[in-house]
Amino acid sequence: DDAMEVEETTQPTSQVLSKSWAISSAHVPTYSGGYITHCHTKGLVIGDEEPKKFLVLPIDGDLALVDAQKGTKIRTIRQDDIQDDEDEGLDADAITAYALSSKDDIIITCSHNQLIRVYSLEQPDNIKTWGKSGHTMPVTRMKFHESNVFLATASVDGTVRIWDVRGGYVTHVFRPYQGIDSSGMRGVSSIQWKKSSDDRKELIIAIGREDGSISIHDLKDKADENLIVLRDHMGAITCMDWKDTDYFVSTGRDAVISLWQRIKSDDENNVNKKGKKSKSKKGRGEQYKRIHTKAIYEQVEGMIILPTKDLIVATAGTKGSVRLWCSKVSEGKGSKQFECIAEQSTSEAFGEIKGGYLDLQFNYLSDDKKLLDNGQLIVADAEYNLLFLSLSEENKLRSVRTIVGLNDEILDLKIVPNGIKEPTHAVVATNSSQVRLFELGTFSCNILDGHSATVLCVDVSPCGRYIVTSGKDKTIRVWLSTSCKCVAMGTGHTEAIGAIGFSRKVGRYDVTGKAAVN
Repeated sequence: DDAMEVEETTQPTSQVLSKSWAISSAHVPTYSGGYITHCHTKGLVIGDEEPKKFLVLPIDGDLALVDAQKGTKIRTIRQDDIQDDEDEGLDADAITAYALSSKDDIIITCSHNQLIRVYSLEQPDNIKTWGKSGHTMPVTRMKFHESNVFLATASVDGTVRIWDVRGGYVTHVFRPYQGIDSSGMRGVSSIQWKKSSDDRKELIIAIGREDGSISIHDLKDKADENLIVLRDHMGAITCMDWKDTDYFVSTGRDAVISLWQRIKSDDENNVNKKGKKSKSKKGRGEQYKRIHTKAIYEQVEGMIILPTKDLIVATAGTKGSVRLWCSKVSEGKGSKQFECIAEQSTSEAFGEIKGGYLDLQFNYLSDDKKLLDNGQLIVADAEYNLLFLSLSEENKLRSVRTIVGLNDEILDLKIVPNGIKEPTHAVVATNSSQVRLFELGTFSCNILDGHSATVLCVDVSPCGRYIVTSGKDKTIRVWLSTSCKCVAMGTGHTEAIGAIGFSRKVGRYDVTGKAAVN
Protein backbone atom coordinates (compact mmCIF):
# COMPACT_ATOMS: atom_id res chain seq x y z
CA ASP A 1 0.00 0.00 0.00
CA ASP A 2 2.82 2.39 0.84
CA ALA A 3 4.46 1.67 -2.52
CA MET A 4 1.21 2.39 -4.35
CA GLU A 5 0.80 5.64 -2.45
CA VAL A 6 4.30 6.81 -3.42
CA GLU A 7 3.62 5.90 -7.04
CA GLU A 8 0.39 7.91 -7.09
CA THR A 9 2.07 11.01 -5.70
CA THR A 10 4.83 10.94 -8.28
CA GLN A 11 2.47 10.87 -11.26
CA PRO A 12 2.06 14.29 -12.96
CA THR A 13 -1.32 15.89 -12.43
CA SER A 14 -3.16 17.33 -15.43
CA GLN A 15 -4.25 20.97 -15.09
CA VAL A 16 -8.01 21.32 -15.57
CA LEU A 17 -9.24 24.56 -17.13
CA SER A 18 -12.02 26.16 -15.13
CA LYS A 19 -15.42 26.35 -16.80
CA SER A 20 -16.65 29.17 -14.59
CA TRP A 21 -15.31 32.68 -15.14
CA ALA A 22 -16.05 35.97 -13.42
CA ILE A 23 -15.23 39.49 -14.63
CA SER A 24 -12.49 40.98 -12.46
CA SER A 25 -12.53 44.38 -14.19
CA ALA A 26 -13.98 45.84 -17.36
CA HIS A 27 -13.67 48.90 -19.54
CA VAL A 28 -17.14 50.10 -20.57
CA PRO A 29 -18.38 53.21 -22.45
CA THR A 30 -18.29 56.27 -20.19
CA TYR A 31 -18.41 59.31 -22.50
CA SER A 32 -20.38 60.08 -25.65
CA GLY A 33 -19.86 63.83 -26.05
CA GLY A 34 -20.78 67.00 -24.16
CA TYR A 35 -19.11 69.13 -21.52
CA ILE A 36 -17.08 67.38 -18.82
CA THR A 37 -16.60 68.23 -15.14
CA HIS A 38 -13.81 67.34 -12.71
CA CYS A 39 -14.51 67.10 -8.98
CA HIS A 40 -13.63 70.14 -6.85
CA THR A 41 -12.70 68.45 -3.55
CA LYS A 42 -10.73 65.38 -2.49
CA GLY A 43 -13.21 63.12 -4.25
CA LEU A 44 -15.91 60.55 -3.66
CA VAL A 45 -15.85 58.20 -0.69
CA ILE A 46 -17.08 54.67 -1.46
CA GLY A 47 -17.42 52.36 1.52
CA ASP A 48 -14.23 52.16 3.56
CA GLU A 49 -11.98 53.16 0.65
CA GLU A 50 -9.95 56.34 0.36
CA PRO A 51 -11.62 59.29 -1.44
CA LYS A 52 -11.42 58.95 -5.22
CA LYS A 53 -11.00 61.86 -7.60
CA PHE A 54 -13.70 61.54 -10.20
CA LEU A 55 -15.00 62.96 -13.48
CA VAL A 56 -18.62 63.53 -14.44
CA LEU A 57 -19.12 62.51 -18.08
CA PRO A 58 -22.32 62.47 -20.19
CA ILE A 59 -23.05 59.05 -21.68
CA ASP A 60 -26.17 58.36 -23.78
CA GLY A 61 -28.66 60.34 -21.70
CA ASP A 62 -27.02 59.48 -18.38
CA LEU A 63 -24.06 60.72 -16.34
CA ALA A 64 -21.13 58.45 -15.51
CA LEU A 65 -18.94 58.95 -12.45
CA VAL A 66 -15.48 57.88 -13.63
CA ASP A 67 -12.36 57.29 -11.55
CA ALA A 68 -10.03 60.09 -12.67
CA GLN A 69 -6.94 57.94 -12.09
CA LYS A 70 -7.98 54.58 -13.55
CA GLY A 71 -10.56 55.69 -16.09
CA THR A 72 -13.04 53.03 -14.90
CA LYS A 73 -16.70 53.70 -14.27
CA ILE A 74 -17.67 53.96 -10.61
CA ARG A 75 -21.41 54.14 -11.29
CA THR A 76 -24.01 56.13 -13.19
CA ILE A 77 -26.35 58.76 -11.80
CA ARG A 78 -29.52 57.09 -13.05
CA GLN A 79 -28.25 53.65 -11.99
CA ASP A 80 -28.77 52.34 -15.54
CA ASP A 81 -32.55 52.88 -15.19
CA ILE A 82 -33.16 54.00 -18.79
CA GLN A 83 -36.63 53.61 -20.25
CA ASP A 84 -37.63 54.50 -23.80
CA ASP A 85 -40.88 56.18 -24.67
CA GLU A 86 -43.07 53.56 -26.36
CA ASP A 87 -44.55 55.98 -28.89
CA GLU A 88 -41.45 57.83 -30.08
CA GLY A 89 -38.69 55.46 -29.02
CA LEU A 90 -37.01 58.28 -27.07
CA ASP A 91 -35.82 58.38 -23.48
CA ALA A 92 -37.89 61.17 -21.93
CA ASP A 93 -35.66 61.21 -18.84
CA ALA A 94 -32.42 61.55 -20.85
CA ILE A 95 -30.25 64.22 -19.26
CA THR A 96 -29.63 67.31 -21.41
CA ALA A 97 -27.73 69.44 -18.87
CA TYR A 98 -26.22 69.05 -15.41
CA ALA A 99 -24.25 70.89 -12.72
CA LEU A 100 -21.96 69.58 -9.96
CA SER A 101 -21.84 71.53 -6.69
CA SER A 102 -18.50 72.85 -5.49
CA LYS A 103 -18.74 70.55 -2.45
CA ASP A 104 -19.18 67.50 -4.74
CA ASP A 105 -22.19 66.39 -2.71
CA ILE A 106 -25.04 66.82 -5.23
CA ILE A 107 -25.62 66.86 -8.99
CA ILE A 108 -28.65 68.69 -10.38
CA THR A 109 -29.88 67.63 -13.82
CA CYS A 110 -32.51 68.60 -16.36
CA SER A 111 -33.95 66.07 -18.81
CA HIS A 112 -35.83 66.05 -22.12
CA ASN A 113 -39.15 66.21 -20.28
CA GLN A 114 -37.96 69.42 -18.53
CA LEU A 115 -37.90 67.81 -15.06
CA ILE A 116 -35.20 69.04 -12.70
CA ARG A 117 -33.82 66.42 -10.32
CA VAL A 118 -31.34 66.56 -7.45
CA TYR A 119 -29.08 63.52 -7.00
CA SER A 120 -27.07 62.95 -3.83
CA LEU A 121 -23.61 61.49 -4.43
CA GLU A 122 -23.30 60.34 -0.84
CA GLN A 123 -26.70 58.58 -0.88
CA PRO A 124 -27.34 57.33 -4.45
CA ASP A 125 -30.97 56.41 -3.70
CA ASN A 126 -31.77 59.91 -2.42
CA ILE A 127 -33.36 61.62 -5.45
CA LYS A 128 -35.47 64.78 -5.24
CA THR A 129 -37.55 66.34 -8.01
CA TRP A 130 -38.20 70.08 -8.19
CA GLY A 131 -40.69 69.84 -11.03
CA LYS A 132 -40.68 71.44 -14.47
CA SER A 133 -37.88 73.84 -15.37
CA GLY A 134 -40.23 76.49 -16.76
CA HIS A 135 -38.27 76.75 -20.01
CA THR A 136 -40.16 76.29 -23.27
CA MET A 137 -37.24 74.57 -25.05
CA PRO A 138 -34.46 72.17 -23.95
CA VAL A 139 -32.06 73.23 -21.21
CA THR A 140 -28.46 73.03 -22.48
CA ARG A 141 -26.40 74.61 -19.68
CA MET A 142 -26.48 74.60 -15.88
CA LYS A 143 -24.02 76.13 -13.44
CA PHE A 144 -23.72 76.51 -9.66
CA HIS A 145 -22.71 79.74 -7.99
CA GLU A 146 -19.65 79.27 -5.78
CA SER A 147 -21.86 79.62 -2.68
CA ASN A 148 -23.92 76.56 -3.76
CA VAL A 149 -27.02 78.61 -2.92
CA PHE A 150 -27.90 79.65 -6.48
CA LEU A 151 -28.12 77.61 -9.67
CA ALA A 152 -28.46 78.98 -13.21
CA THR A 153 -30.27 77.06 -15.98
CA ALA A 154 -29.93 78.19 -19.60
CA SER A 155 -32.10 77.14 -22.51
CA VAL A 156 -32.36 77.28 -26.29
CA ASP A 157 -35.40 79.54 -25.77
CA GLY A 158 -32.99 82.36 -24.81
CA THR A 159 -33.89 82.60 -21.13
CA VAL A 160 -31.79 82.00 -18.02
CA ARG A 161 -33.46 81.12 -14.74
CA ILE A 162 -31.81 81.50 -11.34
CA TRP A 163 -32.87 78.96 -8.71
CA ASP A 164 -32.54 78.97 -4.94
CA VAL A 165 -31.13 75.50 -4.28
CA ARG A 166 -32.30 75.48 -0.67
CA GLY A 167 -35.97 75.72 -1.62
CA GLY A 168 -36.00 74.68 -5.26
CA TYR A 169 -37.73 77.83 -6.55
CA VAL A 170 -36.92 80.50 -9.14
CA THR A 171 -35.65 83.89 -7.95
CA HIS A 172 -34.74 85.60 -11.27
CA VAL A 173 -35.54 85.19 -14.95
CA PHE A 174 -33.27 86.86 -17.52
CA ARG A 175 -34.64 87.19 -21.05
CA PRO A 176 -32.84 88.32 -24.21
CA TYR A 177 -32.06 92.01 -24.37
CA GLN A 178 -34.73 93.76 -26.44
CA GLY A 179 -32.17 95.24 -28.78
CA ILE A 180 -31.11 91.76 -29.95
CA ASP A 181 -32.24 90.79 -33.43
CA SER A 182 -35.15 88.37 -33.10
CA SER A 183 -34.06 86.19 -36.02
CA GLY A 184 -34.11 83.00 -34.00
CA MET A 185 -30.49 83.13 -32.75
CA ARG A 186 -31.38 84.00 -29.16
CA GLY A 187 -30.43 80.63 -27.66
CA VAL A 188 -28.01 80.68 -24.73
CA SER A 189 -24.70 79.04 -25.60
CA SER A 190 -22.69 79.82 -22.45
CA ILE A 191 -23.13 81.01 -18.85
CA GLN A 192 -20.52 81.97 -16.25
CA TRP A 193 -20.72 83.21 -12.66
CA LYS A 194 -18.23 85.83 -11.48
CA LYS A 195 -16.12 84.71 -8.53
CA SER A 196 -16.35 86.90 -5.46
CA SER A 197 -13.31 88.89 -4.38
CA ASP A 198 -11.92 88.79 -0.84
CA ASP A 199 -13.55 92.06 0.18
CA ARG A 200 -16.77 91.84 -1.83
CA LYS A 201 -19.38 89.14 -2.26
CA GLU A 202 -20.89 89.37 -5.73
CA LEU A 203 -23.80 87.73 -7.52
CA ILE A 204 -22.98 88.54 -11.14
CA ILE A 205 -23.62 86.25 -14.09
CA ALA A 206 -22.56 86.55 -17.73
CA ILE A 207 -24.83 85.11 -20.43
CA GLY A 208 -23.50 84.39 -23.92
CA ARG A 209 -25.87 83.76 -26.82
CA GLU A 210 -25.84 82.28 -30.30
CA ASP A 211 -25.92 85.72 -31.96
CA GLY A 212 -22.59 86.70 -30.35
CA SER A 213 -24.00 88.99 -27.66
CA ILE A 214 -23.01 88.89 -23.98
CA SER A 215 -25.23 90.27 -21.23
CA ILE A 216 -23.91 90.72 -17.69
CA HIS A 217 -26.52 90.81 -14.90
CA ASP A 218 -26.23 91.64 -11.20
CA LEU A 219 -28.71 89.65 -9.11
CA LYS A 220 -28.64 92.39 -6.46
CA ASP A 221 -29.92 94.91 -9.02
CA LYS A 222 -33.61 94.05 -8.86
CA ALA A 223 -34.64 96.44 -11.64
CA ASP A 224 -31.74 95.28 -13.84
CA GLU A 225 -30.90 98.92 -14.53
CA ASN A 226 -27.16 98.28 -14.63
CA LEU A 227 -27.42 95.68 -17.37
CA ILE A 228 -24.23 95.49 -19.47
CA VAL A 229 -24.45 94.26 -23.07
CA LEU A 230 -21.33 93.45 -25.13
CA ARG A 231 -21.90 93.06 -28.87
CA ASP A 232 -18.49 92.65 -30.57
CA HIS A 233 -18.50 88.92 -31.35
CA MET A 234 -19.80 87.70 -34.71
CA GLY A 235 -20.54 84.10 -33.72
CA ALA A 236 -21.93 82.05 -30.84
CA ILE A 237 -20.24 82.64 -27.48
CA THR A 238 -18.75 79.40 -26.15
CA CYS A 239 -16.65 80.46 -23.12
CA MET A 240 -16.35 83.45 -20.78
CA ASP A 241 -14.58 84.16 -17.52
CA TRP A 242 -13.12 86.90 -15.34
CA LYS A 243 -9.46 87.41 -14.45
CA ASP A 244 -9.57 88.73 -10.89
CA THR A 245 -12.16 91.53 -11.01
CA ASP A 246 -10.76 93.91 -13.62
CA TYR A 247 -10.51 91.79 -16.78
CA PHE A 248 -13.01 89.70 -18.70
CA VAL A 249 -12.20 87.22 -21.50
CA SER A 250 -14.67 85.89 -24.06
CA THR A 251 -14.29 83.40 -26.91
CA GLY A 252 -16.64 81.98 -29.50
CA ARG A 253 -17.14 80.34 -32.84
CA ASP A 254 -16.03 83.51 -34.65
CA ALA A 255 -12.42 82.35 -34.07
CA VAL A 256 -11.30 85.26 -31.87
CA ILE A 257 -10.41 85.93 -28.22
CA SER A 258 -11.64 89.25 -26.84
CA LEU A 259 -10.14 90.92 -23.77
CA TRP A 260 -12.29 93.41 -21.88
CA GLN A 261 -11.39 95.74 -19.03
CA ARG A 262 -13.85 96.69 -16.34
CA ILE A 263 -14.13 100.45 -15.88
CA LYS A 264 -15.92 102.08 -12.99
CA SER A 265 -17.79 105.27 -13.83
CA ASP A 266 -19.56 107.76 -11.60
CA ASP A 267 -21.17 109.84 -14.28
CA GLU A 268 -21.53 107.55 -17.30
CA ASN A 269 -25.01 106.37 -18.12
CA ASN A 270 -25.82 102.68 -18.32
CA VAL A 271 -28.10 100.96 -20.80
CA ASN A 272 -31.20 99.52 -19.22
CA LYS A 273 -33.19 96.61 -20.57
CA LYS A 274 -35.50 98.94 -22.54
CA GLY A 275 -32.60 100.22 -24.60
CA LYS A 276 -32.62 103.70 -22.99
CA LYS A 277 -29.82 105.42 -21.14
CA SER A 278 -30.55 105.83 -17.46
CA LYS A 279 -28.60 106.94 -14.43
CA SER A 280 -27.71 104.26 -11.92
CA LYS A 281 -29.61 104.59 -8.66
CA LYS A 282 -26.41 103.98 -6.76
CA GLY A 283 -24.79 106.95 -8.44
CA ARG A 284 -22.18 104.83 -10.15
CA GLY A 285 -22.06 102.10 -12.73
CA GLU A 286 -19.67 99.68 -14.41
CA GLN A 287 -18.68 99.44 -18.04
CA TYR A 288 -16.58 96.99 -20.02
CA LYS A 289 -14.19 98.31 -22.63
CA ARG A 290 -12.71 95.99 -25.24
CA ILE A 291 -8.94 96.52 -25.22
CA HIS A 292 -7.77 93.70 -27.49
CA THR A 293 -9.10 91.12 -29.96
CA LYS A 294 -6.88 88.25 -31.08
CA ALA A 295 -7.72 86.20 -34.18
CA ILE A 296 -6.73 82.57 -33.52
CA TYR A 297 -8.31 81.06 -36.67
CA GLU A 298 -10.28 78.27 -35.03
CA GLN A 299 -13.70 77.96 -33.48
CA VAL A 300 -13.06 77.78 -29.74
CA GLU A 301 -14.99 75.08 -27.85
CA GLY A 302 -13.10 75.25 -24.55
CA MET A 303 -11.29 78.08 -22.75
CA ILE A 304 -9.67 78.18 -19.31
CA ILE A 305 -8.00 81.10 -17.49
CA LEU A 306 -5.07 79.61 -15.60
CA PRO A 307 -4.37 80.74 -12.00
CA THR A 308 -1.22 82.80 -12.69
CA LYS A 309 -0.11 86.38 -12.10
CA ASP A 310 -0.28 87.25 -15.77
CA LEU A 311 -3.35 86.48 -17.82
CA ILE A 312 -2.70 83.05 -19.39
CA VAL A 313 -5.54 81.52 -21.38
CA ALA A 314 -5.70 77.93 -22.62
CA THR A 315 -7.87 77.28 -25.69
CA ALA A 316 -9.05 74.18 -27.53
CA GLY A 317 -11.27 73.96 -30.57
CA THR A 318 -11.84 72.74 -34.09
CA LYS A 319 -8.13 72.69 -35.03
CA GLY A 320 -7.52 69.93 -32.50
CA SER A 321 -4.53 71.60 -30.82
CA VAL A 322 -4.34 73.08 -27.31
CA ARG A 323 -2.63 76.46 -27.13
CA LEU A 324 -1.62 78.86 -24.34
CA TRP A 325 -1.98 82.63 -24.79
CA CYS A 326 -0.48 85.28 -22.50
CA SER A 327 -1.38 88.91 -21.92
CA LYS A 328 0.76 91.09 -19.63
CA VAL A 329 -2.15 92.63 -17.73
CA SER A 330 -0.17 92.65 -14.47
CA GLU A 331 2.30 95.21 -15.84
CA GLY A 332 -0.25 98.02 -15.86
CA LYS A 333 0.51 100.26 -18.79
CA GLY A 334 1.80 98.82 -21.99
CA SER A 335 0.66 96.25 -24.53
CA LYS A 336 -1.97 93.77 -23.34
CA GLN A 337 -2.10 91.82 -26.59
CA PHE A 338 -2.34 88.05 -26.52
CA GLU A 339 0.73 86.12 -27.62
CA CYS A 340 0.96 82.35 -28.11
CA ILE A 341 3.50 81.02 -25.59
CA ALA A 342 2.96 77.25 -26.01
CA GLU A 343 1.23 74.84 -28.38
CA GLN A 344 0.57 71.13 -28.30
CA SER A 345 3.05 69.19 -30.44
CA THR A 346 1.91 68.08 -33.89
CA SER A 347 2.56 64.43 -33.05
CA GLU A 348 0.21 64.54 -30.03
CA ALA A 349 -2.43 67.01 -31.25
CA PHE A 350 -5.71 65.44 -32.30
CA GLY A 351 -5.97 67.49 -35.48
CA GLU A 352 -8.68 69.25 -37.45
CA ILE A 353 -9.42 66.44 -39.93
CA LYS A 354 -10.58 64.08 -37.16
CA GLY A 355 -12.99 66.63 -35.68
CA GLY A 356 -10.97 68.71 -33.23
CA TYR A 357 -11.61 69.12 -29.50
CA LEU A 358 -14.97 69.33 -27.72
CA ASP A 359 -14.20 70.70 -24.25
CA LEU A 360 -11.37 71.77 -21.93
CA GLN A 361 -11.04 71.59 -18.14
CA PHE A 362 -8.38 72.37 -15.52
CA ASN A 363 -7.67 70.74 -12.18
CA TYR A 364 -4.91 70.48 -9.59
CA LEU A 365 -3.01 67.24 -9.00
CA SER A 366 -2.48 67.96 -5.31
CA ASP A 367 -3.78 70.19 -2.53
CA ASP A 368 -0.96 72.68 -3.21
CA LYS A 369 -2.72 75.18 -5.47
CA LYS A 370 0.03 77.81 -5.52
CA LEU A 371 2.15 76.31 -8.29
CA LEU A 372 0.91 75.90 -11.84
CA ASP A 373 3.13 72.80 -12.12
CA ASN A 374 0.64 71.05 -9.83
CA GLY A 375 -2.13 71.52 -12.37
CA GLN A 376 -3.12 69.76 -15.56
CA LEU A 377 -5.49 70.29 -18.47
CA ILE A 378 -8.11 67.73 -19.49
CA VAL A 379 -9.25 67.96 -23.10
CA ALA A 380 -11.96 65.89 -24.80
CA ASP A 381 -11.60 65.08 -28.51
CA ALA A 382 -14.16 64.17 -31.16
CA GLU A 383 -13.48 60.42 -30.73
CA TYR A 384 -14.46 60.73 -27.05
CA ASN A 385 -10.96 60.36 -25.60
CA LEU A 386 -9.88 62.44 -22.59
CA LEU A 387 -6.26 63.59 -22.74
CA PHE A 388 -4.43 64.76 -19.61
CA LEU A 389 -1.85 67.43 -20.47
CA SER A 390 0.99 68.51 -18.19
CA LEU A 391 1.56 72.19 -17.35
CA SER A 392 5.07 71.79 -15.94
CA GLU A 393 7.87 73.74 -17.60
CA GLU A 394 9.69 70.57 -18.67
CA ASN A 395 6.68 68.88 -20.29
CA LYS A 396 4.30 71.73 -21.03
CA LEU A 397 1.22 70.50 -22.96
CA ARG A 398 2.68 66.99 -23.25
CA SER A 399 0.20 64.15 -22.90
CA VAL A 400 0.54 62.34 -19.58
CA ARG A 401 -2.17 59.72 -20.09
CA THR A 402 -5.47 59.12 -21.85
CA ILE A 403 -8.88 57.89 -20.76
CA VAL A 404 -10.91 56.30 -23.54
CA GLY A 405 -14.57 57.22 -23.15
CA LEU A 406 -16.00 55.14 -25.98
CA ASN A 407 -14.37 52.23 -27.80
CA ASP A 408 -17.11 51.78 -30.40
CA GLU A 409 -16.85 48.44 -32.24
CA ILE A 410 -13.77 46.40 -31.28
CA LEU A 411 -12.26 44.85 -34.42
CA ASP A 412 -9.15 43.14 -33.03
CA LEU A 413 -7.34 42.65 -29.73
CA LYS A 414 -3.99 41.17 -28.68
CA ILE A 415 -2.30 40.71 -25.31
CA VAL A 416 1.26 42.10 -25.17
CA PRO A 417 3.63 39.36 -23.87
CA ASN A 418 5.79 40.29 -20.89
CA GLY A 419 8.28 37.41 -20.79
CA ILE A 420 7.70 35.09 -17.87
CA LYS A 421 5.81 37.78 -15.97
CA GLU A 422 2.09 38.44 -16.00
CA PRO A 423 1.00 40.51 -19.06
CA THR A 424 0.28 44.15 -18.24
CA HIS A 425 -0.95 45.60 -21.55
CA ALA A 426 -3.37 44.85 -24.37
CA VAL A 427 -3.49 46.48 -27.81
CA VAL A 428 -6.95 47.11 -29.24
CA ALA A 429 -8.15 48.09 -32.71
CA THR A 430 -11.54 49.82 -32.73
CA ASN A 431 -13.59 51.46 -35.44
CA SER A 432 -11.00 54.24 -35.64
CA SER A 433 -7.69 55.18 -37.21
CA GLN A 434 -6.18 55.25 -33.71
CA VAL A 435 -4.96 52.11 -31.93
CA ARG A 436 -5.30 51.94 -28.15
CA LEU A 437 -2.68 50.38 -25.86
CA PHE A 438 -4.44 49.70 -22.55
CA GLU A 439 -2.78 49.06 -19.22
CA LEU A 440 -4.74 46.11 -17.86
CA GLY A 441 -4.49 47.12 -14.21
CA THR A 442 -5.83 50.66 -14.53
CA PHE A 443 -7.19 50.88 -18.10
CA SER A 444 -5.04 53.94 -18.60
CA CYS A 445 -4.40 54.20 -22.31
CA ASN A 446 -1.73 55.28 -24.79
CA ILE A 447 -2.64 56.13 -28.37
CA LEU A 448 -0.86 54.84 -31.47
CA ASP A 449 -1.68 57.58 -33.96
CA GLY A 450 -0.47 57.40 -37.54
CA HIS A 451 -2.96 55.61 -39.77
CA SER A 452 -5.24 57.74 -41.93
CA ALA A 453 -8.17 55.27 -42.01
CA THR A 454 -9.74 52.60 -39.82
CA VAL A 455 -7.30 50.02 -38.42
CA LEU A 456 -8.62 46.49 -39.04
CA CYS A 457 -6.06 44.20 -37.41
CA VAL A 458 -3.16 44.19 -34.95
CA ASP A 459 -0.51 41.73 -33.80
CA VAL A 460 2.30 41.66 -31.24
CA SER A 461 5.74 40.07 -31.55
CA PRO A 462 6.42 37.09 -29.24
CA CYS A 463 8.94 39.17 -27.30
CA GLY A 464 6.38 41.93 -26.72
CA ARG A 465 8.63 44.70 -28.05
CA TYR A 466 6.82 45.43 -31.29
CA ILE A 467 3.24 45.98 -32.42
CA VAL A 468 2.18 45.74 -36.06
CA THR A 469 -1.02 47.34 -37.40
CA SER A 470 -2.78 47.55 -40.76
CA GLY A 471 -6.10 48.70 -42.10
CA LYS A 472 -8.10 50.55 -44.72
CA ASP A 473 -5.33 53.03 -45.57
CA LYS A 474 -3.47 50.11 -47.30
CA THR A 475 -0.37 50.53 -45.13
CA ILE A 476 1.42 48.46 -42.48
CA ARG A 477 3.01 50.13 -39.46
CA VAL A 478 5.39 48.72 -36.85
CA TRP A 479 5.43 50.37 -33.41
CA LEU A 480 7.60 50.15 -30.32
CA SER A 481 5.34 49.00 -27.49
CA THR A 482 7.37 50.90 -24.88
CA SER A 483 7.37 54.36 -26.51
CA CYS A 484 4.36 53.99 -28.86
CA LYS A 485 6.47 55.38 -31.71
CA CYS A 486 6.21 54.18 -35.28
CA VAL A 487 9.56 52.71 -36.36
CA ALA A 488 8.65 51.27 -39.78
CA MET A 489 5.97 51.53 -42.43
CA GLY A 490 5.16 49.29 -45.39
CA THR A 491 3.27 50.40 -48.51
CA GLY A 492 2.33 48.79 -51.81
CA HIS A 493 -1.02 47.11 -51.17
CA THR A 494 -3.84 48.18 -53.45
CA GLU A 495 -6.69 47.25 -51.12
CA ALA A 496 -7.46 47.36 -47.42
CA ILE A 497 -5.33 44.95 -45.36
CA GLY A 498 -7.54 42.68 -43.28
CA ALA A 499 -5.02 40.32 -41.69
CA ILE A 500 -1.46 40.58 -40.45
CA GLY A 501 0.85 38.63 -38.14
CA PHE A 502 4.35 38.33 -36.73
CA SER A 503 6.38 35.14 -36.89
CA ARG A 504 5.68 33.06 -33.79
CA LYS A 505 9.35 32.17 -33.39
CA VAL A 506 10.61 33.45 -30.07
CA GLY A 507 13.87 35.32 -30.47
CA ARG A 508 15.46 38.72 -30.59
CA TYR A 509 13.85 41.08 -33.06
CA ASP A 510 15.42 44.30 -34.29
CA VAL A 511 13.86 46.61 -36.86
CA THR A 512 16.22 48.82 -38.84
CA GLY A 513 16.02 50.82 -42.02
CA LYS A 514 17.74 48.12 -44.10
CA ALA A 515 16.69 44.74 -42.76
CA ALA A 516 15.21 42.84 -39.85
CA VAL A 517 17.70 40.70 -37.95
CA ASN A 518 16.47 37.63 -36.06
